[in-house]
Amino acid sequence: MTDRRELRALAAVALDAAAIVLFALAGRREHEGGTTVANVLGVAAPFLLGGAAGWTFVAFPGHNTCSLRSDWPLARWRSLTRTGGRDPRGRAPASWSTAFIVWSATLVVGMLARRLAWDRGTALSFIVVAALVLGILMFGWRGIYVFAARRQQVRSSAPPSKADR
Repeated sequence: MTDRRELRALAAVALDAAAIVLFALAGRREHEGGTTVANVLGVAAPFLLGGAAGWTFVAFPGHNTCSLRSDWPLARWRSLTRTGGRDPRGRAPASWSTAFIVWSATLVVGMLARRLAWDRGTALSFIVVAALVLGILMFGWRGIYVFAARRQQVRSSAPPSKADR
């Protein structure tokens, strides 16, 4: 059964993937390319591959510490979600360190895959724009999450009793 922490981790992966697809959609629209699903996913694919690489690193940081059972990736993911989404290095799915790892893997692996496997351009200006837009989107949703979570904590805290005043 899926618990809240597992859902939060899956939501973080989905939000990062949505950020990558939104980046690709914005790029296609800005440069008057087709915005069909196939066109957008064609642009997003190398970056989704990079995002997957980043999330793999976050979810499985100690490859040599995992037993090579048939269910080891799933067992590691469940372990990650049972500990509040924190891996042994203290990263949570919505943390800034996770954002940095996933963002940088998305950018580096995405640009390499775009150039080597998809045979598309990686001009310096494109790299800069991709870094900025993906950074704003990937760090941005985490900032909104942190702000909303803190605001919720403030609202849900009980007012001081007369004895505490």
